[in-house]
Amino acid sequence: MRGMIELQDLDLHITELEERKREIPAHKKAFAERLKRLDDELAESEQQFKQLALNLKECEREIETLKGNILKMDAQLNTIKKNDEYRAMLTQIDLAKKQVSQKEELAIKLMCDLDDGKRKLEADKQRIAEEKKRVQAQAAAVDEDLARLQQELDQLTAQRSELAKTLPPDLLRHYERIRSAKKFPAIVPLKDESSCGGCFMNMRRQVVNELIQRAEFKSCPQCGRLLYYPGHLAAPESGPAGEAEAS
Repeated sequence: MRGMIELQDLDLHITELEERKREIPAHKKAFAERLKRLDDELAESEQQFKQLALNLKECEREIETLKGNILKMDAQLNTIKKNDEYRAMLTQIDLAKKQVSQKEELAIKLMCDLDDGKRKLEADKQRIAEEKKRVQAQAAAVDEDLARLQQELDQLTAQRSELAKTLPPDLLRHYERIRSAKKFPAIVPLKDESSCGGCFMNMRRQVVNELIQRAEFKSCPQCGRLLYYPGHLAAPESGPAGEAEAS
Protein backbone atom coordinates (compact mmCIF):
# COMPACT_ATOMS: atom_id res chain seq x y z
CA MET A 1 0.00 0.00 0.00
CA ARG A 2 2.73 2.44 0.95
CA GLY A 3 4.52 1.66 -2.33
CA MET A 4 1.49 2.67 -4.40
CA ILE A 5 1.03 5.87 -2.44
CA GLU A 6 4.74 6.62 -2.80
CA LEU A 7 4.39 6.03 -6.54
CA GLN A 8 1.51 8.48 -6.70
CA ASP A 9 3.51 11.06 -4.72
CA LEU A 10 6.30 10.67 -7.27
CA ASP A 11 3.84 11.05 -10.16
CA LEU A 12 2.31 14.18 -8.64
CA HIS A 13 5.77 15.66 -8.15
CA ILE A 14 6.78 14.73 -11.71
CA THR A 15 3.57 16.28 -13.07
CA GLU A 16 4.24 19.49 -11.14
CA LEU A 17 7.77 19.70 -12.52
CA GLU A 18 6.60 18.97 -16.06
CA GLU A 19 4.04 21.80 -15.80
CA ARG A 20 6.78 24.16 -14.65
CA LYS A 21 8.95 22.95 -17.54
CA ARG A 22 6.15 23.64 -20.06
CA GLU A 23 5.94 27.24 -18.80
CA ILE A 24 9.62 27.94 -19.46
CA PRO A 25 9.41 28.36 -23.28
CA ALA A 26 6.85 31.14 -22.77
CA HIS A 27 9.24 32.90 -20.37
CA LYS A 28 12.14 32.53 -22.81
CA LYS A 29 9.97 33.89 -25.63
CA ALA A 30 9.03 36.90 -23.47
CA PHE A 31 12.71 37.57 -22.74
CA ALA A 32 13.58 37.33 -26.46
CA GLU A 33 10.76 39.74 -27.35
CA ARG A 34 11.89 42.16 -24.65
CA LEU A 35 15.48 42.09 -25.97
CA LYS A 36 14.22 42.73 -29.50
CA ARG A 37 12.13 45.69 -28.32
CA LEU A 38 15.20 47.13 -26.60
CA ASP A 39 17.28 46.67 -29.77
CA ASP A 40 14.54 48.32 -31.82
CA GLU A 41 14.33 51.18 -29.31
CA LEU A 42 18.08 51.76 -29.53
CA ALA A 43 18.00 51.59 -33.34
CA GLU A 44 15.23 54.19 -33.39
CA SER A 45 17.18 56.47 -31.05
CA GLU A 46 20.29 56.13 -33.25
CA GLN A 47 18.23 56.85 -36.36
CA GLN A 48 16.78 60.00 -34.79
CA PHE A 49 20.28 61.23 -33.95
CA LYS A 50 21.50 60.47 -37.49
CA GLN A 51 18.54 62.36 -38.92
CA LEU A 52 19.37 65.42 -36.79
CA ALA A 53 22.96 65.30 -38.06
CA LEU A 54 21.72 64.99 -41.65
CA ASN A 55 19.33 67.92 -41.17
CA LEU A 56 22.16 70.12 -39.88
CA LYS A 57 24.46 69.07 -42.71
CA GLU A 58 21.76 69.82 -45.28
CA CYS A 59 21.09 73.22 -43.70
CA GLU A 60 24.82 74.10 -43.77
CA ARG A 61 25.01 73.00 -47.41
CA GLU A 62 22.06 75.25 -48.29
CA ILE A 63 23.75 78.19 -46.50
CA GLU A 64 26.93 77.66 -48.48
CA THR A 65 24.95 77.46 -51.71
CA LEU A 66 23.10 80.71 -50.93
CA LYS A 67 26.32 82.50 -50.02
CA GLY A 68 27.89 81.31 -53.25
CA ASN A 69 24.94 82.62 -55.21
CA ILE A 70 25.22 85.98 -53.44
CA LEU A 71 28.88 86.27 -54.43
CA LYS A 72 28.00 85.47 -58.03
CA MET A 73 25.20 88.05 -58.07
CA ASP A 74 27.51 90.68 -56.52
CA ALA A 75 29.97 90.06 -59.32
CA GLN A 76 27.23 90.36 -61.93
CA LEU A 77 26.22 93.81 -60.63
CA ASN A 78 29.30 95.34 -62.24
CA THR A 79 28.23 94.05 -65.65
CA ILE A 80 24.62 95.25 -65.54
CA LYS A 81 23.97 98.47 -67.44
CA LYS A 82 20.22 98.89 -67.11
CA ASN A 83 18.76 100.34 -63.91
CA ASP A 84 15.78 97.98 -63.85
CA GLU A 85 18.01 94.94 -64.14
CA TYR A 86 20.35 96.38 -61.52
CA ARG A 87 17.51 96.95 -59.02
CA ALA A 88 16.12 93.45 -59.73
CA MET A 89 19.51 91.95 -59.00
CA LEU A 90 19.77 93.88 -55.72
CA THR A 91 16.34 92.57 -54.76
CA GLN A 92 17.50 89.01 -55.42
CA ILE A 93 20.65 89.59 -53.38
CA ASP A 94 18.61 90.96 -50.44
CA LEU A 95 16.26 87.98 -50.62
CA ALA A 96 19.19 85.56 -50.65
CA LYS A 97 20.75 87.31 -47.63
CA LYS A 98 17.46 87.02 -45.71
CA GLN A 99 17.36 83.32 -46.59
CA VAL A 100 20.93 82.95 -45.33
CA SER A 101 19.97 84.65 -42.07
CA GLN A 102 16.96 82.33 -41.66
CA LYS A 103 19.04 79.27 -42.46
CA GLU A 104 21.74 80.31 -39.98
CA GLU A 105 19.13 80.66 -37.24
CA LEU A 106 17.83 77.23 -38.17
CA ALA A 107 21.38 75.84 -38.11
CA ILE A 108 21.88 77.16 -34.57
CA LYS A 109 18.65 75.46 -33.50
CA LEU A 110 19.68 72.24 -35.24
CA MET A 111 23.06 72.30 -33.49
CA CYS A 112 21.29 72.61 -30.14
CA ASP A 113 18.94 69.79 -31.12
CA LEU A 114 21.95 67.71 -32.16
CA ASP A 115 23.63 68.28 -28.79
CA ASP A 116 20.41 67.30 -27.01
CA GLY A 117 20.07 64.30 -29.30
CA LYS A 118 23.61 63.17 -28.53
CA ARG A 119 22.97 63.35 -24.79
CA LYS A 120 19.69 61.46 -25.24
CA LEU A 121 21.38 58.80 -27.36
CA GLU A 122 24.12 58.25 -24.78
CA ALA A 123 21.51 58.02 -22.01
CA ASP A 124 19.45 55.60 -24.09
CA LYS A 125 22.51 53.45 -24.78
CA GLN A 126 23.34 53.23 -21.08
CA ARG A 127 19.75 52.57 -20.01
CA ILE A 128 19.14 49.96 -22.69
CA ALA A 129 22.47 48.22 -22.02
CA GLU A 130 21.60 47.95 -18.32
CA GLU A 131 18.09 46.69 -19.11
CA LYS A 132 19.44 44.12 -21.58
CA LYS A 133 21.90 42.95 -18.94
CA ARG A 134 19.03 42.43 -16.48
CA VAL A 135 16.90 40.58 -19.05
CA GLN A 136 19.83 38.40 -20.10
CA ALA A 137 20.51 37.54 -16.45
CA GLN A 138 16.86 36.58 -16.01
CA ALA A 139 17.00 34.45 -19.17
CA ALA A 140 20.18 32.75 -17.91
CA ALA A 141 18.46 32.05 -14.59
CA VAL A 142 15.56 30.43 -16.46
CA ASP A 143 18.02 28.26 -18.40
CA GLU A 144 19.60 27.19 -15.12
CA ASP A 145 16.17 26.46 -13.68
CA LEU A 146 15.34 24.37 -16.74
CA ALA A 147 18.55 22.38 -16.32
CA ARG A 148 17.77 21.76 -12.64
CA LEU A 149 14.19 20.79 -13.48
CA GLN A 150 15.35 18.34 -16.12
CA GLN A 151 17.92 16.81 -13.78
CA GLU A 152 15.30 16.40 -11.05
CA LEU A 153 12.80 14.97 -13.55
CA ASP A 154 15.35 12.43 -14.75
CA GLN A 155 16.07 11.38 -11.17
CA LEU A 156 12.39 11.10 -10.24
CA THR A 157 11.56 9.22 -13.44
CA ALA A 158 14.33 6.71 -12.75
CA GLN A 159 13.17 6.38 -9.14
CA ARG A 160 9.59 5.83 -10.30
CA SER A 161 10.68 3.18 -12.78
CA GLU A 162 12.52 1.22 -10.07
CA LEU A 163 9.60 1.54 -7.63
CA ALA A 164 7.06 0.40 -10.25
CA LYS A 165 8.98 -2.87 -10.68
CA THR A 166 8.23 -3.76 -7.03
CA LEU A 167 4.45 -3.23 -7.26
CA PRO A 168 1.72 -5.73 -8.21
CA PRO A 169 1.33 -5.50 -12.03
CA ASP A 170 -2.48 -5.69 -12.02
CA LEU A 171 -2.76 -2.98 -9.39
CA LEU A 172 -0.26 -0.84 -11.26
CA ARG A 173 -2.23 -1.20 -14.51
CA HIS A 174 -5.43 -0.27 -12.69
CA TYR A 175 -3.71 2.83 -11.29
CA GLU A 176 -2.40 3.80 -14.73
CA ARG A 177 -5.88 3.48 -16.26
CA ILE A 178 -7.26 5.86 -13.66
CA ARG A 179 -4.47 8.36 -14.32
CA SER A 180 -4.99 8.14 -18.09
CA ALA A 181 -8.63 9.09 -17.45
CA LYS A 182 -7.31 12.38 -15.99
CA LYS A 183 -8.43 11.63 -12.45
CA PHE A 184 -5.96 13.12 -10.00
CA PRO A 185 -5.15 11.89 -7.52
CA ALA A 186 -5.87 8.30 -8.54
CA ILE A 187 -5.40 6.95 -5.00
CA VAL A 188 -7.41 8.63 -2.25
CA PRO A 189 -8.11 7.91 1.42
CA LEU A 190 -11.42 6.92 2.89
CA LYS A 191 -12.74 10.22 4.28
CA ASP A 192 -14.26 10.28 7.76
CA GLU A 193 -14.64 6.48 7.52
CA SER A 194 -17.64 7.00 5.27
CA SER A 195 -16.89 8.56 1.85
CA CYS A 196 -14.49 8.62 -1.10
CA GLY A 197 -11.70 11.17 -0.69
CA GLY A 198 -11.88 11.93 -4.42
CA CYS A 199 -15.54 12.33 -5.38
CA PHE A 200 -16.91 12.34 -1.78
CA MET A 201 -19.57 9.73 -2.53
CA ASN A 202 -20.72 7.80 0.57
CA MET A 203 -19.53 4.20 0.60
CA ARG A 204 -21.60 1.17 1.58
CA ARG A 205 -20.89 0.14 5.16
CA GLN A 206 -19.63 -3.25 4.04
CA VAL A 207 -16.99 -1.59 1.84
CA VAL A 208 -15.99 0.72 4.69
CA ASN A 209 -15.64 -2.22 7.09
CA GLU A 210 -13.55 -4.20 4.60
CA LEU A 211 -11.22 -1.22 4.06
CA ILE A 212 -10.82 -0.76 7.81
CA GLN A 213 -10.22 -4.45 8.45
CA ARG A 214 -7.78 -5.14 5.61
CA ALA A 215 -4.86 -3.16 4.24
CA GLU A 216 -6.04 -3.18 0.65
CA PHE A 217 -7.40 -0.93 -2.07
CA LYS A 218 -10.97 -0.88 -3.33
CA SER A 219 -12.42 0.91 -6.33
CA CYS A 220 -14.90 3.70 -5.75
CA PRO A 221 -18.09 2.78 -7.70
CA GLN A 222 -18.65 6.46 -8.55
CA CYS A 223 -15.27 7.74 -9.78
CA GLY A 224 -13.22 4.56 -10.03
CA ARG A 225 -10.39 5.86 -7.84
CA LEU A 226 -8.49 3.49 -5.57
CA LEU A 227 -9.60 3.85 -1.97
CA TYR A 228 -7.60 2.96 1.13
CA TYR A 229 -8.05 3.34 4.86
CA PRO A 230 -5.45 5.87 6.14
CA GLY A 231 -5.24 4.17 9.53
CA HIS A 232 -3.27 1.32 7.96
CA LEU A 233 -0.42 3.69 7.14
CA ALA A 234 0.25 4.27 10.83
CA ALA A 235 1.00 0.58 11.43
CA PRO A 236 3.87 -1.46 9.91
CA GLU A 237 2.85 -2.94 6.57
CA SER A 238 2.76 -6.73 6.70
CA GLY A 239 3.04 -7.40 2.98
CA PRO A 240 2.73 -5.97 -0.54
CA ALA A 241 -0.24 -3.82 -1.50
CA GLY A 242 -3.28 -5.90 -2.37
CA GLU A 243 -5.06 -5.94 -5.69
CA ALA A 244 -7.84 -3.43 -6.24
CA GLU A 245 -11.26 -5.00 -5.80
CA ALA A 246 -14.55 -4.01 -7.40
CA SER A 247 -17.02 -2.69 -4.87
